[in-house]
Amino acid sequence: LFAKGYNITNVDFKVIKTNLDEKTKLFFPYKKFPVEKLVGSWKNSRYGTFNFQENGKGEFINNTGVKRKKITYENKGSNILVKIDGEENERTFYLRKNDKTIYELITADNRYLSRRNDFRKL
Repeated sequence: LFAKGYNITNVDFKVIKTNLDEKTKLFFPYKKFPVEKLVGSWKNSRYGTFNFQENGKGEFINNTGVKRKKITYENKGSNILVKIDGEENERTFYLRKNDKTIYELITADNRYLSRRNDFRKL
């Protein structure tokens, strides 16, 4: 469509697609990953920090560093289900293949539905 609209000819779109796929592959989530890649601290300056331990437990510290809550998590292979003490909904996170970012997809039925929050590895 773009090529037609701008009258672009003699372009090998297969090469462009291959190059684009190669450059962006690290931004996609793992289909399956070991829990060792998750262990550690992950921070989002707006929301807070998750500290994941190997035993399926950890803590969440809010962005002011004052409130600490215990968490439990389960590695489902392609995603992580996190339950924060005192909260009703589980939260779903995905680890990007760059091993530097986990992101949360908001699945609870509220005004934030389908938003994504990135947490960077500390």
